Amino acid sequence: MKTVLVALVVSLSAWLFWGIYSSQQQESVDEIFHEPITGAFGITLGKAFNSDMVKEVLSKEQHTYKNKQGKEFQGSVLHFKPLHPSDQFQQYIIKINPEGNIYSIEGNYQGDKGMTPSVCKAGVKSLAEELELKYGKPRGKDSFGLWYSFRQISDPSKSIKLYAHRCRTGAYSVIYLDDKLKK
Repeated sequence: MKTVLVALVVSLSAWLFWGIYSSQQQESVDEIFHEPITGAFGITLGKAFNSDMVKEVLSKEQHTYKNKQGKEFQGSVLHFKPLHPSDQFQQYIIKINPEGNIYSIEGNYQGDKGMTPSVCKAGVKSLAEELELKYGKPRGKDSFGLWYSFRQISDPSKSIKLYAHRCRTGAYSVIYLDDKLKK
């Protein structure tokens, strides 16, 4: 009986080890074959904002935000026209920390009144597939396809969030974020 129990414990331990090991190996493979998260629309996360990065700044306003520790900061939010626009988005936003560095790049789409939620979700699913090809499998997503979360394994502070929770009105968003820069 003891021999069977010991064999069972050893087998279970080996199985758990292999599961953890192979999961880590898969993440390493994902990192090798996929691009790091650096930015979007021709703009790089972490760079000091310069008006030459965009075609036009449409508006700039002060922005109060909190970091993960709950500390408040004053930054800026810029609505802009990118040098490299995407037909998948109509509105573009950059968020800048107090030091002037870009910590968030956002693209928003608002469909016309005739767009159905199913057409919107299909567009989001297509965009999620494009992001997956470029950055690897999402680290999280909901079963209804209303959000996807991509993270860079070598630098978990960098992420991409794809939100379709407003598809009822034909709207969706993508946000490229570097949490380290929200300091």
